[in-house]
Amino acid sequence: DWKSTAESGIMPENMEAVAFAWFAKQTVEQKPLELTTITGGKHSRIAGAIYPGKRY
Repeated sequence: DWKSTAESGIMPENMEAVAFAWFAKQTVEQKPLELTTITGGKHSRIAGAIYPGKRY
């Protein structure tokens, strides 16, 4: 059964921001994403990279 994200405490208008925050967290923690069934890729991969600025 489907339910609104609001039922889990995440307002629908904030869902995109929450998703990108989760992607960033997974990248920082070097956790690969299992997207093979969605993308057709053969392996899980870490999505993205972190590039610190000059003041880091």
